[in-house]
Amino acid sequence: MAASILAVQTAAIRQQSIRQRVPLGTLLWGQQDVLELIAASAPLGQILTAIASLAEASFPGAVVSILQRDPATQQLQVGGHGRLPEALVGQLAQLVPVLPIPVRHPPACLGIRLLSEDVLGSPLWLGASELCRASGLAAAWLEPVRRKADGPQSGLLGIYLPEQRLPDAEELEVIELLASLSAIAIERHQATQAHCHDCTHDTLTGLGNKQLLGLRGDDLVRAAAAAGTPLSVAFITLDRFGRLTKSLGQRRGREVLKAVCAQVAEVLADSLLMARVSDEDFIAFLPQGLDGARERLDVLRKALTRAVLAGPISLPLTVSCGLIESDPAAVDCAGSLAQAEEAAHRAKSLGGDRCVVIDARQSGLWMRRRLIEQVLADAIEAGDYMNPHLQPIVELPSGKPVGFEVLLRLKDPRLAELPILECIGVAEESGQIHGIGLEVFRHTCELLASRDPRFADLVFNVNVSVRQLMRREFCDEIRTLLARYRLSPKRFCFEVTESHWLDADGVAREVLQELRNMGFRLALDDFGTGYASIANLQSLPFDTLKVDRRFITGLGTETHGAALCAALLAMGQACGIHVVAEGVETELQARLLHDMGYRVAQGYRWGRPMKTEAALQWLDRAGQTRPDGVETLVRAYQAG
Repeated sequence: MAASILAVQTAAIRQQSIRQRVPLGTLLWGQQDVLELIAASAPLGQILTAIASLAEASFPGAVVSILQRDPATQQLQVGGHGRLPEALVGQLAQLVPVLPIPVRHPPACLGIRLLSEDVLGSPLWLGASELCRASGLAAAWLEPVRRKADGPQSGLLGIYLPEQRLPDAEELEVIELLASLSAIAIERHQATQAHCHDCTHDTLTGLGNKQLLGLRGDDLVRAAAAAGTPLSVAFITLDRFGRLTKSLGQRRGREVLKAVCAQVAEVLADSLLMARVSDEDFIAFLPQGLDGARERLDVLRKALTRAVLAGPISLPLTVSCGLIESDPAAVDCAGSLAQAEEAAHRAKSLGGDRCVVIDARQSGLWMRRRLIEQVLADAIEAGDYMNPHLQPIVELPSGKPVGFEVLLRLKDPRLAELPILECIGVAEESGQIHGIGLEVFRHTCELLASRDPRFADLVFNVNVSVRQLMRREFCDEIRTLLARYRLSPKRFCFEVTESHWLDADGVAREVLQELRNMGFRLALDDFGTGYASIANLQSLPFDTLKVDRRFITGLGTETHGAALCAALLAMGQACGIHVVAEGVETELQARLLHDMGYRVAQGYRWGRPMKTEAALQWLDRAGQTRPDGVETLVRAYQAG
């Protein structure tokens, strides 16, 4: 663009330089510099100042100002200037004539060329005559800034001289050239601003969008931290809005959304940043602590509940809000946004029309969980990230091994000190449990495929998450691994922890039934602490119950310990299901359980979870131990 403009205007410059008042080189090089600044998207003030300096070089002794017009207010404001006296710099907008006619806009924005040979004696300049006299100005040439003669005016070029005179024809052409350059710069700047606004704002509602959030969010957090001022981040989501728009139709739905956004913008008018991040979700940065921000959100919820007007429609709406106070020392902007979103979804899951607040303690727990999630992701990406351990399952009272439970252990040292159940909980929440669980089963298949005779006839219990069972692809993935390693499903038992997801008919129940039909054994883990009932036990395809260790711990020390264990055993037997006691740690517990009728148990009494090599050594010792010599077996294992 710069090159083409230069080529078109060079001929005019040559004609202007006939009398050599204006050196041709000065105009050519000056114009080239200005066009390069425009092409490089330099700040508008820098470009207009360069044009003013070029004008002053073209008219020796003159001082030049360039005012730009605000498209919204139609007012003139300082754009750039050359060698103006300091006294004039702050009063440039006053350095315009006053027309003796009533006009809607300021006179200088009418697009009229005004050439004043004597500003001190002209009635048009009465309001500025003292200012001109004090500054030593005698003549003023004002040129509207616009690209074309009939085009919109974007500013005003003012050339002020110390002597009384008017421009000749060649000088007028130079003035027109300078005004045209100014118009190019101003219009390019305004177009860029409009484009930036369109890129960072939602076209339907006028609120900011995700790009604006990304550009300003971190800066707001850092600024609040540096100033020591409170800053809360709110995630606001409309309840059941998708269902509402389907019933209203797209056009009415858009009207309702615009009305909602207007209400949100009015109630949260003092927000530092507000953005619409999806069809029904909004982010607001509020300059208050949690208490003040929550009050504002409560006002918003009540305002929307009363009614939202959209044309002839009046609808009550509810919103769910998540709120967190930003603390850059604990979490960055992205973390605050994610936490606020989780809190909003929590509010929606509780029925909506409420605000869930995350305090400092909850934020710390969230960060811990996200750290675990990231470490898990890094470990999974690196591969070879787990070393599952085996814990014996034995007959009572002999202690003869009947199988092993395969327990997840992760190699990454950053996770070694964390409770494994916490890591599994994070993996379930993030969806990482699908790959991790399948990798545990693959590792178990690889172990059995080694055909070590010491593992013959033993059943291996593998834990499976209910989230895994919610995927219909799970059975196909299991079949693929069985076929790869040429193993029978009868060598495996899948252990599932009690969960309310198993209470209703659904995918998990169907997947369990398909696994049972394939030949897998199924065990309900941690029985007695969750949601299972006799009715569920009769309908779910489990063949084994594993009584939770908390019931076993009370044996021999608590009054009701034995009664509870006996009741759970009776419940399982009534449903025709085998019952296994978990968490057995002492000989007394083992004997009492056997006397009640328990025939299979698991716990530290016989062995802690161990690596494969240690488990094989344990089996060697178990084979050398007398059926009634449980104590000998334990002492031999502990010695090893």
